[in-house]
Amino acid sequence: MTHQPFSDGDRLWNLSENGTFPPDVYEHPEWYSYGDAADQCAAIIRAVRGKPQALVPIYRAVPAGITTINTGDWILIAEAPARVHAMQSENPAHDWPVITAVVWADLVRSGGNDIIEWGYFGPTITATVVDRTSD
Repeated sequence: MTHQPFSDGDRLWNLSENGTFPPDVYEHPEWYSYGDAADQCAAIIRAVRGKPQALVPIYRAVPAGITTINTGDWILIAEAPARVHAMQSENPAHDWPVITAVVWADLVRSGGNDIIEWGYFGPTITATVVDRTSD
């Protein structure tokens, strides 16, 4: 797969690190996001600013049977957009599961697109499936 998150993108706890985002990302995160989860993601980036060891839940839509999140995988820091990524057809029965794990903010790097999509850059971790009834 050629479309991968940046291994040198800004880390979640320091969005001014490598210039992936302009310095005003903390004051105006809405300029760097879209969708219903923008406010939730903005709150997360503000809460972990300057805290590399802050614990952050991450989410990933995966085919059934996958239970790991690997270094370089695309992830999301809010469940709602992961649910959108999981949609496979008009029939919810065909949707992929969403898995989740909790990681340090230091292991989450910007995908370079917005404040909703990120890359995971830590060791392979076992995740748990998010119960669909939590929507």
